Formats: sequence, C-alpha cells, structure tokens
Amino acid sequence: MKKTNKKHLFINRFIPYFWMLNMVLTNSWGGERSFTELYRFSAPEAEQGVAVDDYFVYVIGTRTIAKYDKHTGERINTWPTEEKSSMVHLNSGVIFEGKLFCAHSNYPGIPPTSSVEIWDAKTLQHIDSHSFGIQWGFLNWIDRYQGHWWAVFGHYDRFQSTLLRDHRWTTLIKFNDDWRPLASWIFPDTVLARFKPMSNSGGAWGPEGCLFCTGHDRPEIYVLQVPPAGSVLELVEIVPIPLPGQGIGWDRNSPNELVGICRKSRQVVVSRLNYSRPILRQGHFHSEVAAQEELNRFARSYSNLVEWQQRAQRLREGILKGAELLPLPPRNALNPIIHSRREYDGYIVENVAFESLPGFYVTGNLYRPAGKQGTLAGILCPHGHFYEADGGGRFRPDHQIRCATLARMGSVVLAYDMIGWGESTQFENYHFPDSHRAFQKAVALQTWNSIRAVDFLLTLTDVDSTRIGISGASGGGTQTFFLVAIDERIAVSVPVVMVSAHFFGGCNCESGMPIHQSDRHLTNNAEIAALAAPRPQLIISCGQDWTKNTPEVEFPYIRRIYGLYGAETSVENLHLAAEGHDYGYSKRAGAYRFLAKHLALELARVVDVNGSIEEQSVVIEPKEKMLVFNSHHPRPARAVKAVEWHTH
Repeated sequence: MKKTNKKHLFINRFIPYFWMLNMVLTNSWGGERSFTELYRFSAPEAEQGVAVDDYFVYVIGTRTIAKYDKHTGERINTWPTEEKSSMVHLNSGVIFEGKLFCAHSNYPGIPPTSSVEIWDAKTLQHIDSHSFGIQWGFLNWIDRYQGHWWAVFGHYDRFQSTLLRDHRWTTLIKFNDDWRPLASWIFPDTVLARFKPMSNSGGAWGPEGCLFCTGHDRPEIYVLQVPPAGSVLELVEIVPIPLPGQGIGWDRNSPNELVGICRKSRQVVVSRLNYSRPILRQGHFHSEVAAQEELNRFARSYSNLVEWQQRAQRLREGILKGAELLPLPPRNALNPIIHSRREYDGYIVENVAFESLPGFYVTGNLYRPAGKQGTLAGILCPHGHFYEADGGGRFRPDHQIRCATLARMGSVVLAYDMIGWGESTQFENYHFPDSHRAFQKAVALQTWNSIRAVDFLLTLTDVDSTRIGISGASGGGTQTFFLVAIDERIAVSVPVVMVSAHFFGGCNCESGMPIHQSDRHLTNNAEIAALAAPRPQLIISCGQDWTKNTPEVEFPYIRRIYGLYGAETSVENLHLAAEGHDYGYSKRAGAYRFLAKHLALELARVVDVNGSIEEQSVVIEPKEKMLVFNSHHPRPARAVKAVEWHTH
C-alpha cells in the first residue's frame, strides 16, 4: 500500500506552483462574491447614475449628463451646454449602438410618468424619446441584455396614500425592440425590506447571467435571477459594495468591473467583482444573441494590430493561468515507446506512448508515409468524444481513415488518446467514459499532453519543425484551437464543428477550469480560435449543432483579426449547412485540401481519376492491434496508478 501511495503522489512533485493574490473585501453574508474598489474620480454631476462604453463614463445627474474619459477622469463634454434642460428627473442609462439610452421620469410628480430619452453618445445631442405615459411608475433604470430591453419602474412609500402603492410594487419589465412588454417580475421580500421606504435605484445584467441591483442608499448590491416559474425574482446573494446604492453600469470591456457613483462626495467609483471560486463558462453559457453582442464589444476594444496584440497577450496569459499552466511544468524526459510496425498501402502504423509527466503516459498511434524520403510535416489528430461500444476515440474507423490518409499524403501523424479515453486510464476509480468528466483539472492535463505531443513529434528526425499542424472535431476541435492559441509551434490548424461564441464545451476537459474568464480577462471560443492569426486556419462548421452561425457570426469576427495582420486569405470557413456534428467525409476532404496547401503535402497521392479523395485503401484495424500496452508490452513499472494536478 505504501508503494502505491508513493507512486500516486509522484507526479505532484513535478507540478509548478503559482498563486494569484487579490485583495478582496469581506462579504459579511458569507457568500462567494465580493467587491474591491479600484479607483474613483470627481464628477459634480454624480447624482443619479452612470452609463459606460469602451472609452467613456457618462455621469448622469438629475438634469445633466457629463462624458468623462474613464481612465483619466477628464471631462470631455456635457449636456445641456447652454440651454436649460427640459428633463425633470434623469436616472441611470446604458450605451447601445452608439447611443445613450437614459431612464427618465417626472419624480416626484404625481401621477408618475416615464420615458426613455436618447442621446448620440459621441456628441451628447438629444436625438429621440420614447414615452411610457403613466402605465407602470417611475422609470429608474434600463439595460440591454440578450436582445431585449429591461427596465425597472419604481414605487415609493411617500406616495402610498395618493397612489395606493408602496415600494412593494417596484417592477422589472422585459421589453422587445419596440418597447412592447413581454414579461414582468417583482422583487423578493428580503430585498424589498432593504429598499423600504425607497425603491430599486440601479440595475444591470452582469456576470453569469445574474441581475445586479442596488437600493437608494445602502452600500450593498442584490444579485438576482429570473425564476424558472412564477413572478418573483430569486435572490442569489447580497454583497457589500464601496458605494451607497444609486445607478450602476458594468464596464463590458474590463472583466467584472462595476461603475457607480457616490452621491455625497460627487464621485464616480470603479470596483471589481471577485469570486471565492473559479469563474467558469460552460456548455450553452449564454444565448446566441448575447454571444453576438459580446463579440461586438470585444471588437470595439481594439482598432489596430498593436491594440489587438496587447489584448491577445492578455488572453493567452488568462488562458494559461486559468488552466494552471503558467508557468508551464518542467519538461521531463519523454521516454518514448514505439513498437508493432505494420505496413499498408502507402502508409505505416506503429503503436506509441510517451511520458507527458513522470510516470503518466500519453498513448496513441503513429502513422507515417511509406517510402517517403526527406523531412515531413507533422500533424496532431486529437479525437472527439464520440462514444462507441469499443471505446471510440482513436479506434474509430473515421479517425483511422483521417490519420492514414494524411500519412499517405506525406505527413507523420500522431493520433493520441484524450484523457480518460482509450488507454488513458491512470485515474482514481477509473471508469469509461466518466473519468474525463470527473477529473476537475482535465483542461490542464489534456492541454499539457498536447504540448508534449508536439515535443514528441519534434523528437522524430524526419519531422520538419516549421510544418506542424493539428486538426480535431468536437472535443478534439476544442483541443485544436486551445493548443494553437498558446503554442506558436503550430503552423496550421483545422478545428472542426466546435468554434462557437455561445457554446463553451460540455466537458471538464473543455471548460472545467477558468480559462475563459477571470478578473483580468474575458473571452469565448471564437476569440480563442482567432489567437491563431496570422497562421493558416480552416474553420469547419455545420448547420446542425452550435456552429450553425459560424459564417455570419464567428467567422467574420475571426477574419477581421486576420485582416489586422494583412492575412485575411489565410483563414477560411467550410460550412456544411446540411450536415451534423461529426468529422465525416466532406469535412475530411476539406481538411485534406487545406492541410495539403499549407503544409506542402502531396494531395495527388490520394486523389482518384475523378478528382475525389480516395480513402477506400485504408485498412481499419481492430482495437486490439492498436493498443500500446498488452501482455507482450506491459505498462512500465514506473507508471503511476492515478494522476493528480496540484498547484503546489
């Protein structure tokens, strides 16, 4: 037993330690969120609320608006300039499509009337108005979220005798683009008790799809969610904030930064939301509309190559830190194992393994061209999570066909097991196919395995270090754009049916660690794929999964980034609208042609007289023949029983 335990812990001594130290405020309610004040600046107009865009904070007073540089605190412009304001009581606002939409009411007039007032954000010229009349109460704030308008109409105890309504009538309403109400909710009793005798003053949709609301004067924020049923918002948490209520707005270009005001001191206050747990973006994290809006915000955060490169560097660091790969672990000896050579028509297959960490083996098959001399391109082929009774993964016929065909075209191809699949069984209580889902640090280990897979290819004397490619579908597609984003040695990539701005992968090895969001970075898989620029990339999408919008949403965003490098022609999209989530023949054919073009492969070796890709000569091997470890080739004695990944 002692021997087993020592081997179980062996890997941990080789894992590097890093720790991010943040100063956080104590949450007296014992929750998982807290706020840290970052800075503040003076603004005499700070009476009601704010709106925030890429470069400016719009400070909203009762009858005035001032535009400030959000980094320097310099006042840029004001409204009104000379004429007297006709507004009665402005409240918080939001910037959308270059316009400032501001809540307005006749508070404290009776009966209450409300409107949305609209300014050109660039010039602060008032350009439009939408009146609600006396329908719902005093309009206190508005926000734009997932393709809809959201607004709160407040009620106050001071008017109860006249209106027969008190603070409990405060209502959140969801509107369409024409300001037609679609649904409405009231606040829970716990929050209403804290509003009393006033109302909800500020609100904005924030991280994780939560609604963050403030009262009139308490230094706290209420984290809420729309309920699955019923008409009462659900309270998630009450969090202290370094400002006494009033209007708020999220800085969408600075992850987790909340902007508000201190009315008493006439200051703008900027704070950062912190979490006591990792921030994960998993599965269908947000809607397709929200994903498009997010990409639009990302695009506005840079306007030239230098600004994009600065953002790209921040994203790479965020991904590596989130995956606990900064710094990278030390590179131990690979100690490769290669055996059981089989030769077929135009290609050779061998069974291979190497140690990505001491005692932990990456297992797979190496495909080589037969009779080919000189240096060759090297291609990684990570498989997706396509389950089959025999284990699927690299044993699937379509995976064997792809690897063998690429080898026939003149490349050295490594098909390797994703963790928990095939022969990757060195996990506590291993059980297929659940182990890759249960292993919490799967992103770290899988990505490190892929980095070491590149190392392995480069130990082969006939592999050209300048011609390394990678292609995979589904979870293998995720691994494809992850690796390209952080490893400059990858020259060409083909991610298949996985580049999506609204879907983040359904497995721990894709999104089980905070690689997409932290207090320093915010991104999605479409932008991670763009980190390949300017290196050649073919994005393959289809019409029957989460890549259905790629031609109109994700691909234009990625192509724009390639354009900053003058490399728009280096990125392509093959969209197969009638097809589904797989790496079928038509997808493989597109990948073959692209990889041949950019890795100098011999496509003619696999093209028939009709110009089609010929795959029929590939021999589909049984799983038993492809295994690295068996009775004749047992797993080495130094192999660990169960891998762990610790930052210490």
